[in-house]
Amino acid sequence: MERTRKIVAAGLFVVFTGCAIVKTEVKGGGTEKIKAVYRCEDGKKIHVTFVKNPSQVILVFGPERVLHLKQALSASGARYSDGINEFWVKGNKATLTISGKTVNCEVIEEKPE
Repeated sequence: MERTRKIVAAGLFVVFTGCAIVKTEVKGGGTEKIKAVYRCEDGKKIHVTFVKNPSQVILVFGPERVLHLKQALSASGARYSDGINEFWVKGNKATLTISGKTVNCEVIEEKPE
């Protein structure tokens, strides 16, 4: 349990310090969120919200396509997965795998709340 907590804390540290995005405090809830926009090599934009507690990421591809992924163990960077889809962040870059198709993405915009 303690080891898992340390791994999660290390992953959050990478997310909060390694990404060129802004940390904000959500009013009333106390849950920290970080928002950013990524552009992937296929030309698509993804609006991303990193949530600290519980550790997860929310990917918004459009008005009807939202994906919630829980934080997963990672040796490097911060990885989020639902067992099929994955979003793996390392600094300003990320790898997105949806239904077996992988694309590289990069932060293009900071989104303060």
